[in-house]
Amino acid sequence: MLQGVQGHTTYAGAAEVVLTSLFGERPGRFSLASATANGAVHRYESFGEVADEVVNARVWVVCTGVPPVSEGARSAGKSADTL
Repeated sequence: MLQGVQGHTTYAGAAEVVLTSLFGERPGRFSLASATANGAVHRYESFGEVADEVVNARVWVVCTGVPPVSEGARSAGKSADTL
């Protein structure tokens, strides 16, 4: 099992903080389409939902466990708040 802060979740947490500061807590509905997953489309109502999905994907795909990967998102948020 991998330990420590994971990069993907750190980037997701930082993006959540920056985009929320620019567009607000509820920017309206938006979607992201995958160029590699047969055109799968994911729909969201906040940037936090995107960050949560990245955390969950890392848990299920890499099986690293919830504490290390969710800590990445939290630590990035703390870092972004200091900028």
